[in-house]
Amino acid sequence: MEGLLTSKTSLIKSLLLKGWRERWSEVLWGINIKRVLPRGVSGDVYDLSDCILEQALIAPTPNHLFMSYLNHCISSQMVSYGSVLASIAKYQDWSKPQCVHYLLEFLMKYKDRISCHGNEEECIGLSKAVVAILVWLQLALNQSLARLQESKQQTNSGQNQTNVQSLHTSDASQFVAIIERCADFLAFMSSSPFLKALLYVGKLEDHQTFAQFLQIQTDNESKLSMAYNLLPNREPIDAIMSFKQRVEWFESNPAIVASKLMTASADFRSPKPTSYASLNAIIAFDAVLNPASDIQVCVSQILMIAKFNDITPSDLYCEIIRSCLVGLVDASGSLEDPKHNSYLNSWAAFLFLKVPQLFAKLNTINALKGQNNFNKPANSESASDLELGLEKLLTYSPLLDLTDSKSNCDCLQCLLNELSKAELISAAKVEKIMAKRKGDNQYRNLPRTDQQSSTQTGPLLILRAEPTVTSILKTLDSDYSKNQEALFGVLCHMQKSFELILCAAAATGKLQSFTTKLIEFNEFNKQAIGEGGKASQTRALLFDITFLILCTIAQHYGTDIITMNAETKDSFFATWCANNLTEGGTKYRCPDSFTTPLANEANTSFSAGGGGGASTPDIASIQDAGRGQPAPTAGAAGGDQPNTYYKERSTLMANVIKKMFYDLHPRQQSKNKAIISSLSSGLTVKTPLSELMESAFAGAHERSWLDLKTIYNMDTLLCVGGPQWFTDTLIRQVLRFEHSTDLNRAIDLVFGLFHMDIEQCALALVINILPNYLLNESKQEYLSEPKASALIRLTVMTIYVALNEVESGRKSRQPKRMGRKRHYYQEMTAACEPMDTDFKASGGARAAKSMRTDIEQEMLDNTPVAFEYQSVGNGDDGDYKTARQYLLNEPIYKAIVDLLRLLTLIAADHTISQRTLVPILFLEQLILCVKGDSHKILQLMPMNMIACLIKTIPDSLSMEFLLAVSDVQTTRSRKITARMLCQLAKAKAQVTQF
Repeated sequence: MEGLLTSKTSLIKSLLLKGWRERWSEVLWGINIKRVLPRGVSGDVYDLSDCILEQALIAPTPNHLFMSYLNHCISSQMVSYGSVLASIAKYQDWSKPQCVHYLLEFLMKYKDRISCHGNEEECIGLSKAVVAILVWLQLALNQSLARLQESKQQTNSGQNQTNVQSLHTSDASQFVAIIERCADFLAFMSSSPFLKALLYVGKLEDHQTFAQFLQIQTDNESKLSMAYNLLPNREPIDAIMSFKQRVEWFESNPAIVASKLMTASADFRSPKPTSYASLNAIIAFDAVLNPASDIQVCVSQILMIAKFNDITPSDLYCEIIRSCLVGLVDASGSLEDPKHNSYLNSWAAFLFLKVPQLFAKLNTINALKGQNNFNKPANSESASDLELGLEKLLTYSPLLDLTDSKSNCDCLQCLLNELSKAELISAAKVEKIMAKRKGDNQYRNLPRTDQQSSTQTGPLLILRAEPTVTSILKTLDSDYSKNQEALFGVLCHMQKSFELILCAAAATGKLQSFTTKLIEFNEFNKQAIGEGGKASQTRALLFDITFLILCTIAQHYGTDIITMNAETKDSFFATWCANNLTEGGTKYRCPDSFTTPLANEANTSFSAGGGGGASTPDIASIQDAGRGQPAPTAGAAGGDQPNTYYKERSTLMANVIKKMFYDLHPRQQSKNKAIISSLSSGLTVKTPLSELMESAFAGAHERSWLDLKTIYNMDTLLCVGGPQWFTDTLIRQVLRFEHSTDLNRAIDLVFGLFHMDIEQCALALVINILPNYLLNESKQEYLSEPKASALIRLTVMTIYVALNEVESGRKSRQPKRMGRKRHYYQEMTAACEPMDTDFKASGGARAAKSMRTDIEQEMLDNTPVAFEYQSVGNGDDGDYKTARQYLLNEPIYKAIVDLLRLLTLIAADHTISQRTLVPILFLEQLILCVKGDSHKILQLMPMNMIACLIKTIPDSLSMEFLLAVSDVQTTRSRKITARMLCQLAKAKAQVTQF
């Protein structure tokens, strides 16, 4: 084969010489060269452009006859533009300025026609040729600047001979012309989206050549800065110096570039809401429903919302604090609910104890990104983003006044003190902010902290409870076998402010440590070890009180905090909790084993008056479950000292049993009850779920924030209706709005509500709800603008957050719901998993799986993730099979793959309908919302989706957008991307012609 190529190349050179001798015309040259080239074979195979340029540039001046032959070959498509550019880039004889200048004129002649109509290899070749020609231009500039400098030095050295001086003048003008032409081509390239896109692909494909360009350009910049006096016009130098800045993709991600261009377009309608209901919802859920959840989860969710809505850091700080203040006011106003103190404590703990930790995390994350001034020293003179946010907060003076009045304290002062303790703000800045706050007339009339010692409420009590938590933890660090009585006294005494202590422990992240230590004490005191008398009784009492405290913690903060803790999952209490303690409205799993100290002491506790509001039938129904087996030794021994902190133990016992009972048998609720139920499974009203949802959503949409009633209502509706119904009903509520402002506010609110269970809501949305709207002809009206963009935006944000939560959970290997209470449907799913596993192990399941193998193998074909793994290991696809198995076994990944395949089918459909624009809307919202991280979803997209869009709606695509949604991480994907860029350029040219 190599010999054949050599012979053909030799024949082409001979034909060129014959044509020159006989002065063939372009037409005659074309006839003869086609006799040499095989039918259907490009001249690039035999280096036709190299052969022509080699003969044309032998002399000091170019041979115009040979160059006319090259023009004919280009026009007849015997050679590609990529091969011509590559051939020009090979010319390095800088001693022939006329030839160099002619080649630059040749480039300018064809600059508008540069394209490729061939296969992927020719298209990627054009991309590499663009990089090569860029290096050649920089070399031409480098040599011309050097020659100009030499010419000037020789002129100034006193060489005044006429012929020499005229020669220098002639050479100088040629070099100036070369510099000007280089500047013209660079200016054209920097304004051509097509060439810039090819340059981006080419720099990744041929990074060595691009590195050479950067090195030469740096050298040229230093020369150009001193060359202003060498050229009669400054414009060429300015064009060359600004080339790198005008080509955005040198430094920026294409997705970010495309996002900026899309938002800058005249017809762009901002989807940003006027208020951030999603941010308020996330904070409310974390403060009220999941107070013991990991703070890192909340940080990640907040950063996602800031990213989607382009919230500035100062605005983010302000909105977080404002949401907490609104929550405090709402909790303080729910006096008709006997649990209002509990709600107030939760919000106070979040604002004063958790928010400083939250801000510290945000500072660290954003300081590492280097995007802003998050990490300014506390004594810095310039204002940090936190200080700017606090100053913006001062504009909400009525809210601050109302919060202070409801809480009976100066909330801003308390928060600033905590931020100062965390070294997030200096004492001087605290005084400055408070001075501005005190300038408000209404502020002077509010009660001050020192005036309300007798009426302290949530904020001040929480601040006092936080050091108590630390003190208790230090006490629990003591030796188990020593100071048993003192420990028992501490645990019983803390029942006076038990709820406050738990709130403070949860907010500061110490609840896990507190629980672990309690379980260790419970395990140590589970059985007697030979001592008698008072020591044995103290051991029994310690077992009982730790058991009751752990029950309370599990009931309020979820059983996962105990059963999924690696240190305590094998303990007695964790085993009992997993088998007996109800959660999410499910029945006790092992009622026969419900024989803990709770069942044995229930009668004594309620008889002593500690039972509170539970009726005799209620108590009997609980006690019936505990009859049949004796209680553990420690629990039975507890009856020997009935008067030792009896009131505290009996009250705690009664509360635990009442909560157990009402979790299984919720109280009847009236329709107009302020809060349906604090139990997510406790829906007992007869109003249809759809009406409850409509009423709750309408109120939240009007306010743009969630009050306590709506928080618990939504939690209950999710639990009772399930994620599928919950998601579908919310989407129906959203699509009722027609105006863009109302739609955007509704989308923001629904996105926040999805965070109650973002993964399940994402699965319901992607697997069932969105495909139903896409494929159901009766629902096509909902795919018109602006509803379609709003629905797709919600889908993109939801699946991206769900994807990140799955990935973060996999990397950290932590339980997904640690510190959160389970819902009924999650309990049912967990209970069914063993049966499902057994079924999958059967022969029938294996047969069904084998039938799906071929289909599943095809699902990721022609996707970037497949190209990535297939490009590693020289063809060994073992890693790809492993990755494919993981992706398709993870529900959220498989759902995204199925959705992208459906969008590809819609893009390929030749029938125009409302859903035709959905694929491009999905990609647009992906770029607008996710920006630089869009590859996490795009890696699962079939590459032919973009090719289908080019055929159907090329006018709606841009080079920047196409490059942003394409994968360029592997050689195979870069070839496909280069070809699609060329196809789009061709399609746009055809549209322009018509």
